[in-house]
Amino acid sequence: MMLSDAVLTMDEHDIGSVAVMENGKLVGMLTFREVVRMLARRQLEHHSGPTRPVAEIRVSDVMVSDPVVVTRRRQEVNRAAPGDGGIARPLRARDG
Repeated sequence: MMLSDAVLTMDEHDIGSVAVMENGKLVGMLTFREVVRMLARRQLEHHSGPTRPVAEIRVSDVMVSDPVVVTRRRQEVNRAAPGDGGIARPLRARDG
């Protein structure tokens, strides 16, 4: 999925964080934080550096891959993005 499509959907539904699923498995998390960081990188490069144009960026290019899942059975909390200082915004989920 293209990042621009995901951002439009997130904005339309007022969603700040989305779980990225592939074949029924959680493969990543996308939050507006990752989007803003990518846009800042692009701006610092004056729109001509190594970061691809926004229209060409896929969700998988900016999402946090392999996020840590914490459940009631597993109470340990690890870093979701090593070197990034940990989890910036936890995603709350409810059964059902």
